[in-house]
Amino acid sequence: MQAALFTLDAAAKAGPVTLLYAAKNEERNNAVALREWLERR
Repeated sequence: MQAALFTLDAAAKAGPVTLLYAAKNEERNNAVALREWLERR
């Protein structure tokens, strides 16, 4: 998990990142959680 977050953080620092999700709820899903995590970094 930490390796994936490190990779995501590095990608976001290099440029725009597109987060995809398959959940039906647009407000509560993993992409939203990851976006919030990236914004706090």
